[in-house]
Amino acid sequence: MIRYSVTGRKGRKVAAFLGVTALSVALLAMRVMAKGTGTVTGTGVYVRKSAGTAAEKVTTVTTGDQLRVTGSKKDSTGKKWYKVTFTQNGTNYTGYIISNYVNYKKDAATPDHYTDTRKLFDYCFENFQALNISENDAGLAKDNGKNYGVLNNSEPYVKLDEDAYIIMPKGAQFSDASYKKTESAKGKKKVARLAYTYAGHEVGSVDIVKTGAKVKDNYYVNTDSGQKKNERVIRIDPAWLIVAGVVIVAAVVLLFLAKRAYDNFYVIRHQRKTKKNDKMRFREKKRKKYNRRKDRFF
Repeated sequence: MIRYSVTGRKGRKVAAFLGVTALSVALLAMRVMAKGTGTVTGTGVYVRKSAGTAAEKVTTVTTGDQLRVTGSKKDSTGKKWYKVTFTQNGTNYTGYIISNYVNYKKDAATPDHYTDTRKLFDYCFENFQALNISENDAGLAKDNGKNYGVLNNSEPYVKLDEDAYIIMPKGAQFSDASYKKTESAKGKKKVARLAYTYAGHEVGSVDIVKTGAKVKDNYYVNTDSGQKKNERVIRIDPAWLIVAGVVIVAAVVLLFLAKRAYDNFYVIRHQRKTKKNDKMRFREKKRKKYNRRKDRFF
């Protein structure tokens, strides 16, 4: 068995990450059906090349026949099939038989199971490597430490999680892995998540997290223009610009109406005077007519 020596916080993280990966593989392997023996409980049961009633027939077995069960698989309808090996009339057969007609008995556990798990751990440590994403990524990581913003006077607002790794075969390069954005990362400081794949398998992921950098007060001030540090900068609220625009438009309208009234002053005065004279003539005419009627009665 290989001995592993790790030093420092980073070394312990890498070892722990590889260990968890190896353990995950081991647990995945443990979920595979254990080997055992099976006794056929039906007559004329077909053994087929693959799981499913549409698969090609290999041979038939009958009640009492002994089979070696090496695994299981479900067909497209969800029915369970056992993968079996057996000898019939001097010929060795391998195929699948539906579980309904097999009495399955799992083999007793042996110490070899633990030995195999240890070998699996050894294999993972010998043939795989953990690569830190933030240190190897050719995109965002290469710009770490640079200033950002319009005038390059701000710290980065996001970065890659420094504790994220991918597991790659030894000899493979980080650039051999590709990544794509997955579902939104959960957490207040997380912006997104990138999943890395290699040879069609996911090998790790990393969160893009906020750095907590703030926009500086002089974000819009060009420090290279010779402006003095103590010089006052006037900032105008856009709402005041709108109010000023409305006032200007109202003033223009009032000026237009005033000019129009001035240009038509004599016309308006003549119209009013004419209207007044018409009223006076009408009243005079009405008064004379009334006096004539009065004279008739008296």
